[in-house]
Amino acid sequence: MDARTEALQDAGMDPRLDRDMSNCSIARALEVVGEKWTILILCEVWYGSSRFGDFESVLGCPRNLLAARLRMLVEEGILATGTYKEPARGADRGT
Repeated sequence: MDARTEALQDAGMDPRLDRDMSNCSIARALEVVGEKWTILILCEVWYGSSRFGDFESVLGCPRNLLAARLRMLVEEGILATGTYKEPARGADRGT
């Protein structure tokens, strides 16, 4: 135990309260993903959903809220957007 921690304890103070929490990685992560719909969106991504309509039908989330959460996840660099490309006709039959 360092001298500062010992001095705080001797003064009856909790040394954990003497920290700068403004750069806490756990707090920052919860700011980004700690909301119910955001966690549910990330679960759906984990299970393979990748299109807005997929999220909407599975989650039942209001469209405006879903769009806002997806936008935030993209802005934070957690998800990325891409152009959807329809599969070529006959691609599944090798033609």
